[in-house]
Amino acid sequence: MHSKRSRNHSFFSIDEIANKLIKPKISKNKLINRELAKFWPEIVGKEISNQSIPEKLVINRRNNEGILYLRVNSGASAVLIQPCTNLILDKVNAFLGKEKVKYLKVILGNKTKLDEKNYP
Repeated sequence: MHSKRSRNHSFFSIDEIANKLIKPKISKNKLINRELAKFWPEIVGKEISNQSIPEKLVINRRNNEGILYLRVNSGASAVLIQPCTNLILDKVNAFLGKEKVKYLKVILGNKTKLDEKNYP
């Protein structure tokens, strides 16, 4: 005797499942990264924004701690930015409305203004 069970034989590809889980997170992070770049001078002030630009914000899902990657023009700019780390973190967290960013990593390279089209 077999009991009749209603089986739904709908199959989903791994790609479809992954997109449903990851896409909202990626979109949210992209929006945050764009907003940080767009309002960077207002967030940190003219002096710091002339020497740096936020490259990306990565938030660890396990502990909800973020790392802000900051691109600077030169080693001299990196040295000048380093003592302002806590100030930058406080201002970025105030802008985001939450204490998400815990660490700042400085990347040496050309600070170019990122526009909406080519921003990661």
